[in-house]
Amino acid sequence: EHFKGNDKVEDFDWQSWLHGAGMAPDLPPLDQTLSKASQQLADDWVAVDQGTIAPDAVSSTEGWSSLQTTCFLDALLSACKERPLKLPTLAAMNDAYKFSDSTNAEILFRYCALAIPAEDVTVLPVAIRFITTQGRMKFVRPLYRALYKSKMGKDLAVTTFLENKNFYHPICVKMVSGDLMVGSKTAASSNSSGGGTKEGAAAGGWDVIPFATIATVGAIVGVVAFAVMKGRKH
Repeated sequence: EHFKGNDKVEDFDWQSWLHGAGMAPDLPPLDQTLSKASQQLADDWVAVDQGTIAPDAVSSTEGWSSLQTTCFLDALLSACKERPLKLPTLAAMNDAYKFSDSTNAEILFRYCALAIPAEDVTVLPVAIRFITTQGRMKFVRPLYRALYKSKMGKDLAVTTFLENKNFYHPICVKMVSGDLMVGSKTAASSNSSGGGTKEGAAAGGWDVIPFATIATVGAIVGVVAFAVMKGRKH
């Protein structure tokens, strides 16, 4: 009714736009300049890996946003699913972009995801520092799995996880334990040792108490507290 008498919208299909299913019938043009540059850079590094161009011929990422850089790394990860990059390619890339020194978690995660399957031993300290200084499962779990799958990092993945498992959320601990084939007895033993510290013992104790039990106790305490407060009012 608001547009009655407006000739510009006489032919507008209100029914389709407001109540139709699926994608909109008319989409605005999408500027893909930045994403195309990211894809082209990924293609160039694949060409470097194949020996068709030299690393010096690859363009710089100077002036790029972190999102454009992650887009480039995503494209490169997709291209390397079947065959990891060669070690000289990774070394040249890291020399050019200093990915191993990045403080951006999204970038550092993707670089580690490229380097670990390639059996690049130089990334081990970088990856271990990364997965033991933040606990986001979207980063931690894939890198532990990649390390465990690699020849160079299988044992390191297990020992690192057992030494740092009290640092992670219980759900993360449960999922990574399954990924690394760490049995409940081994995990419990790691918890009970706790390094001989009060903090380790406390963390180990809470970790073995089922969440449902904690929730039930909390609910009971809440009900008792409510009853006491209600009694005081009367």
